[in-house]
Amino acid sequence: MLVLVVDDDKTMRILLRSYLEKASFHILEASSAEEALQACHKQMPDLILLDIILPGMTGMDLLKALKLDEALRDLPVIMMTSLDADENLALAFERGAFDFVRKPVRQMELIARVRSALRLKREIEQRTRNADALFELTRLLGEENQALQNQLRVDSLTGLATRRELDDTLARLWNGGQDPLSVLMVDVDHFKEYNDSYGHLVGDDCLRRVGNAINSCLSSPDQLAARYGGEEFALLLPGFDRAQASDFAERLRSSVAAIGLEHRASPAGSVSISCGVACRLPGDLAPRSLLERADQGLYVAKRTGRNRVVALSATSEA
Repeated sequence: MLVLVVDDDKTMRILLRSYLEKASFHILEASSAEEALQACHKQMPDLILLDIILPGMTGMDLLKALKLDEALRDLPVIMMTSLDADENLALAFERGAFDFVRKPVRQMELIARVRSALRLKREIEQRTRNADALFELTRLLGEENQALQNQLRVDSLTGLATRRELDDTLARLWNGGQDPLSVLMVDVDHFKEYNDSYGHLVGDDCLRRVGNAINSCLSSPDQLAARYGGEEFALLLPGFDRAQASDFAERLRSSVAAIGLEHRASPAGSVSISCGVACRLPGDLAPRSLLERADQGLYVAKRTGRNRVVALSATSEA
């Protein structure tokens, strides 16, 4: 450990050096406050042993300067004094001194106070490192948690919302009494055959492009498009009645058709979608009933030829 001894008395510096070196400390010396500041910036000591009375800039002034220096403010300083006035010691502690020793300095007392100061310094540094590590760990955990939350909310392939996000948003709209409220269920026609014909990587690109087309049709932050699973998508349209939702679904169907992706296994010759539409009814008791009716509409659309929109007004209607 490196101790800087600051005293204008050369004999005192030699004595202090002999005491400290016997206790295995390394020593720097300075005969003035100005010299001490230069030494600190050149080679940072672990502790400063500082005489109160110095020529020019006093020990008290140096102590104040050390505490105002961002790089040096945490250095423990032990003041040395032959003065008996308690106000000097009170001022030293007020300015940030860690401890003091009275002159003439006794070897055992000096070593004990230096070791005590350095031990506390190490403890403070360790606590600071632990606090910094805890802060960093908390920050990283927060980032990981946010990333996880984003994964739960955003589909990694299409960039649309996930099914979980759709379910949560639908529940919120439902419980808020949103009326009218419509749901669209969307399926890419003959997608299994598309994958079989072009491969899964091209199939993934197809889903991305369909997702982009769906997203481009949204006109309000209140509207939500989600990848519901596989090649199936779902949309929430708050404020849309059944007719408005049906018109929206037709625009959606046209937007996907306009991509013009070749699909050799489809009668349409290109990628198309089928849509089921449902609007909240007075007899609906839960969000699930709305999703099920939209899914029934989608089933009817697929059963009757695909590449079309079917809106159901009640469970058995097409």
